[in-house]
Amino acid sequence: HGDSSWPEEPDYSTDDYVADLEALVDEWGLERFALIGLSMGGMNAMAYAARHPERVTHLVPVDIRPAFDPTKRPNIAVAKHTAEHGHPTFPDEEAAFSARKATHLTTPDESLRHHVRHLLKRLPDGGWTFKHDPRVGYYWRPTNLWDELPKVQAPVLIVRGGRSEVLPEETAERMRAAFRQAELVTIEE
Repeated sequence: HGDSSWPEEPDYSTDDYVADLEALVDEWGLERFALIGLSMGGMNAMAYAARHPERVTHLVPVDIRPAFDPTKRPNIAVAKHTAEHGHPTFPDEEAAFSARKATHLTTPDESLRHHVRHLLKRLPDGGWTFKHDPRVGYYWRPTNLWDELPKVQAPVLIVRGGRSEVLPEETAERMRAAFRQAELVTIEE
């Protein structure tokens, strides 16, 4: 999340992310492997597994549905503002933690502190900001993957949070039925 280069023009489609993963897999010389993806990474993992069934031994998409319209998200105005003006800055990591906590109400503090520790970079003035491209949230263009799910040959473990607003139980059940062989696990809290 931010340690690699950013495209000159924001180009954050599922196909672009799958191409990045294809290049990484080839660079590392991986033949067959288990693939786990959280959130946006879960969508990209599902797409990769559908398009490269010979390589993926197991697939674990975590708390993401296979399709949605990112322009209809409730926070799209914030994403647009961030894309145009950059990430907010924070005087210290504790302030960044507090801001993250306000938007991730059900995430345990220990996990949020881990996120903050790895998602921030220090600025020349001593402040902190997020290190990933601020345009990602606004320019993300996920592909509708419902028709691709049956192409996944690997066993699938779908993981969802019991309080998830991203992956409702009904959608998770529909995903389970769409894959050839899948199990659904809900982490209640």
